[in-house]
Amino acid sequence: MLGLLAARQAGLDDPARLRRAECTRRVLSLELNKDRDVERIHRGGINTLDVDPIEGRYMLSGGSDGVIGLYDLENLSRKPTYACEALFSVGRSHLDVHKYSVETVQWYPHDTGMFTSSSFDKTLKIWDTNTLQPADMFYFDETVYSHHMSPVATQHCLIAVGTRSPNIRLCDLKSGSSSHILRGHREGVMAVSWSSRDEYILASGSADGRVKLWDVRRASGCLSTLDQHNGKRSKFYSEAEMFAHNGMVNGICYTNDGLHLLSIGTDDRMRLWNSSTGKNTLVNYGKICNESRKRLKFAISCGCNQEFAFVPHASIIAVYAVFTGELITELRGHYDTINCCVFHPHFQELYSGSKDCNILAWIPAPRKPVADDISEKVFKISLLHMSHTSLANMKDSWKGTELRMQSFKKSSHVGPPQGHKSYQETWSSMGSSLQEWAGPCQDPAPGLLQGFEFVGVTCTEKTVPQVQNWSINAGLANFSEDLAPKMSPYEKHQTIYYSIVVHRLMQRQHHKNQVKMAFSNLTSKAILLYDEWIKDADPRLEGWPLMSSPFPTTFIIGTYVYFVTSLGPKLMENKKPFELRQIMTFYNFSVVALSLYMTYEFLMSGWATGYSFRCDIVDYSRSPTALRMVRTCWLYFFSKFIELLDTIFFVLRKKNNQVTFLHVFHHSIMPWTWWFGVKFAAGGLGTFHALLNCIVHVVMYTYYGICSLGPAYHKYLWWKKYMTTIQLVQFIMITVHIGQIYIMDDCPYQYPIFMFIIWLYGSMFLVLFLHFWYHAYTKGQRLPKMARNGIGKDQ
Repeated sequence: MLGLLAARQAGLDDPARLRRAECTRRVLSLELNKDRDVERIHRGGINTLDVDPIEGRYMLSGGSDGVIGLYDLENLSRKPTYACEALFSVGRSHLDVHKYSVETVQWYPHDTGMFTSSSFDKTLKIWDTNTLQPADMFYFDETVYSHHMSPVATQHCLIAVGTRSPNIRLCDLKSGSSSHILRGHREGVMAVSWSSRDEYILASGSADGRVKLWDVRRASGCLSTLDQHNGKRSKFYSEAEMFAHNGMVNGICYTNDGLHLLSIGTDDRMRLWNSSTGKNTLVNYGKICNESRKRLKFAISCGCNQEFAFVPHASIIAVYAVFTGELITELRGHYDTINCCVFHPHFQELYSGSKDCNILAWIPAPRKPVADDISEKVFKISLLHMSHTSLANMKDSWKGTELRMQSFKKSSHVGPPQGHKSYQETWSSMGSSLQEWAGPCQDPAPGLLQGFEFVGVTCTEKTVPQVQNWSINAGLANFSEDLAPKMSPYEKHQTIYYSIVVHRLMQRQHHKNQVKMAFSNLTSKAILLYDEWIKDADPRLEGWPLMSSPFPTTFIIGTYVYFVTSLGPKLMENKKPFELRQIMTFYNFSVVALSLYMTYEFLMSGWATGYSFRCDIVDYSRSPTALRMVRTCWLYFFSKFIELLDTIFFVLRKKNNQVTFLHVFHHSIMPWTWWFGVKFAAGGLGTFHALLNCIVHVVMYTYYGICSLGPAYHKYLWWKKYMTTIQLVQFIMITVHIGQIYIMDDCPYQYPIFMFIIWLYGSMFLVLFLHFWYHAYTKGQRLPKMARNGIGKDQ
């Protein structure tokens, strides 16, 4: 470093060489910053990040929950530990929020007043940063995978857009048109990237395994198709046989000088291309594990002696030397698959986003201090200052609480004085006993022992002990008279001995106070955690009945369980069963009507008007269809409270044998889990089981209603034997439908935990009903009359 400074000062070296050397050192020493957090605003995985190229202060993020966030990366607090706060977010309550997963966000290259975003909802939006409103919007017929604006363009304002269609669309910000189309690929275009050297050159990577270079000024086809084998053209060698990768190409990026292009494919290979000749440079990077079926956003450093590529690989980031292929290091810190990373060119920092919903900051490691560094010098504190002793010069070195504790050792143990519950321990420091000096009691105390909770000074006149205690704060400070206890003066000629003692309180009250403090801290942390968690709830449900918090629902369910399992049977023990035939008839047919209505609403709000029965994510917009789905979900949630009357009727009719664990568990767990479903994910594929349940309830409660009419109507129940089959088919369909999320590639559903709960619940009841089916029909065992298949009721 000093040599580079001297050479630069003397004019013997390139002025930029020092900067490149320091940038290279910083990049090679990147590590996870444990003192910097990025505020967590996404409830789904982070798909894309971008740092503004003008100031390098603001960062955009886009997530699979459709939310866009903007962060301030500058440490305004000037504290070592700080959090990068989100200045704003385009959240679920925003009128123009993306309906589905945001795949790409990018700043306008020449100004932070505008940025762009594209999403699986088939739209590209141009945002005004100041008003946070879309200034323009482009619609497409296919899902948008990526888009990119040229970082060096001065003559055009084109945005290249890659979609599931094999055609590349060019959107012109000046005219608002998107009529320019580049044709040549055979499958969807996964990634697009403008050259960082020539504003008219565009590269594209496709699911057909090809990488093509385009000159957007040309009316004909692409400039070239890159071939991994560098094959020579002949009459037997056609462009159709030229492939950059043996799998889909889902990541491309130009180097900063624009002379080379990096591409990544699902064949687990990364290749470096000469952008001028289109030749494969044959740099061997080894196996690059790439399991993503969407665009993979990797980054390349700039300003270094050599360039480095930061490639997400599962939950780590692999750092490669671009021109040698050497694996430099691996950055570990995320808990789930990393989707994207972005390099900060001003400070040589890296930011990464993952499916674990976190954005992590990687910064250069600080330089290790040298031996003569002033920061390594120890503080010298005078422990004792007495004019009557020889210990005034006794000193100690302090370096943290642990060393302080080690600097003192117990030299004797003194029993508790009369009237005191604490015991005393006499300590010594640096081999010199603290009992070696004497002085008058009215003098200030000799010094301050750091890091202990309580310190006492004992004044002893041969036979009369006096013990004084006081609290202290840890810190490097001299003991002052105003902190010392006021001691009773003694006559001048009396000899008084001092000792500094450490008191460990053993009183029971002290222990109770610690327990109370720990409980208070736990409660406050729980409240903060709840507030942090509930702030991401669906704002459309604000003010709706029973939706303010889960506590009313929990109270109702708790009261229900207590009544049907304990209080109800006790109250009915010496009473006759209630005659509820007419009430039950009205109740059953009312539930049939409500189930029919909810079935119709579920169909019209999604399942018959646009849902694909595969990866249908939640629409958080305020469109009429989305709000209709929210109302239907809340009504289904509320109907679960109405169905609690099933068990209450059992108790009032003294049919306690029907109040089984399975029955109570089913009726209590449904409203509680559906509160969370409605609060956070009212719509999408998580509502399919509710649709099926409504259809089955139409059949079930029709059967219950006819049963309640009396024996004269039982002849119409010839279809009773199919009840178990209907419910069995219901749980098979639920399990299969939810289970497909685990075999789909990168389904961006916002709350996968809900899918797991539904799948687990459906699988459990499927097993229970299969067990019932086996014993009832296969083994030929007789069932009790009017059996209700585990969760039904006897009418």
